[in-house]
Amino acid sequence: MRTPLTFDEIVYFGASYTDSGAFFEASEKVAIVPIPFEAAGYDHQFSNGPVYADLVPGLIGVTGGEDLNYAVGGARISDNRNIEDLIGGTVDLNPFADEDDLNFGVDYRHEVARYLNSGNADGDLSNVAASIYIGNNDTREFEIPDGTHAEIFAAAEDYGRQLANSLLVQTRPLLRAGVETLIFNNLSNVEVFPASNASSDFIVNVGDHIVEAFNTALETIADRIETRGFATTELIDLGLILEEVTRDASSFRFRDADLAVNFGEGSTPVPNPAARDIPVDQIAFFDQVHPTTEFHQIIAAYQAESLTSNVIVGTDDNDPDLMGTRGDDFVIGLDGRDTIILDGGNDVAMGGRGDDVIDGGAGSDLIIGGSGNDQLVGGGRIDIIADGDGDDAVQGGDGGDLILAGAGNDTIRGGDGRDFFVFTDPELLGRNRGDDHTVIVGNGGVDTLFLAVEDASEFDVDPNATVHDFGDLGLTVGQVENIVVVEGLDFEINARSAQFAEADLWHLV
Repeated sequence: MRTPLTFDEIVYFGASYTDSGAFFEASEKVAIVPIPFEAAGYDHQFSNGPVYADLVPGLIGVTGGEDLNYAVGGARISDNRNIEDLIGGTVDLNPFADEDDLNFGVDYRHEVARYLNSGNADGDLSNVAASIYIGNNDTREFEIPDGTHAEIFAAAEDYGRQLANSLLVQTRPLLRAGVETLIFNNLSNVEVFPASNASSDFIVNVGDHIVEAFNTALETIADRIETRGFATTELIDLGLILEEVTRDASSFRFRDADLAVNFGEGSTPVPNPAARDIPVDQIAFFDQVHPTTEFHQIIAAYQAESLTSNVIVGTDDNDPDLMGTRGDDFVIGLDGRDTIILDGGNDVAMGGRGDDVIDGGAGSDLIIGGSGNDQLVGGGRIDIIADGDGDDAVQGGDGGDLILAGAGNDTIRGGDGRDFFVFTDPELLGRNRGDDHTVIVGNGGVDTLFLAVEDASEFDVDPNATVHDFGDLGLTVGQVENIVVVEGLDFEINARSAQFAEADLWHLV
């Protein structure tokens, strides 16, 4: 069973994924136009809104936020650069900028020093957790040596291990100051970023060798720190959620994961014409490297669950026996045909890609089927079930469930409780209606269907009918007492506000 959190305050370190506005504030003091550019839609961060580090403290009930976020965009692990070094050749600097402002350090060692020299680090730090997510910029700076492919891959792996060891060296001041919890977040494969499409397969492969070696060394370092009693360590596979979402984007209501709002990055953005007419909240990346705030919400939910639940991860093969515990579990099936059986606790289960079977337990669970032909069954309390793409069979449980229909030929049955269903016109998500047909049957309880369409006036619901055939949508509904037609995707279900908010956090509605 998962032990309770050992901290009540979380401090963030890292680069642009984690930055809550530090880079913008620093560049505003020295550049004619600060970075990232507001005119391109950036919200003083390297995204169009809050990043994951802004959200996690509230999700897990600890102190955090911008005042405890020392991450700076562009930061590397062991470099010793200032803001002038980083942007002097990219944008015009203010000729009257103060020397101290030009010398603002942007790398990890400077972040740690700023924290330890601040009032936030005064006193006993045993209740503090330091979350560290850094290394992507270092990976991109690897200089490929001459040699065979095998020699180059070996050099890349050495580089990855050196980065991890440098990270340990730069983290030691936190340990010496008395920080007793370290949260290490590993890196994702290079191909998750749209920017990788401009690189050859060989270059991407080199990057993946660096990442794999770094992550392996980071796991060893985390284990060594905890085994020797220096601190409690948490190793979060943050790369996993980036890879899962980009490989199965439509299950999280994103369009093509290679699509970004802007070409370039925070200092060199160019609007992407292909994204012009697509709602930003259906796009995973704001530029070629950085996620939209909607994607950041998923990352935040993932980190929060990883810190507060028992994490059980399957393989890319078939996993026939992923069993939950009586506590709160976070079960991730990955690829293959997985069978996930949840038990007690309030669990989250992600089937991933493949034809999965997920059986909810006694708690209030979130079940995300993912793509594939899945069989999803609710448990004993109020569950959220999102079936994703594929021809799915969904059975609600005994509680009042929130069931979210995805694309495919689905058969969805409510349980004995007061269930709420959501069906979205595929055209609102940029898809063709095609030949898919979904059947929703309410069964017991007074059930409600929310039907999200572009034009509500096109749908006339007969309140006396027991069966409703929405042929144009490929939808048949029976034994559902209330049908609410809403226009667009911006709606809420007040009677299930907590469940709806959780589904929205995971970008399932």
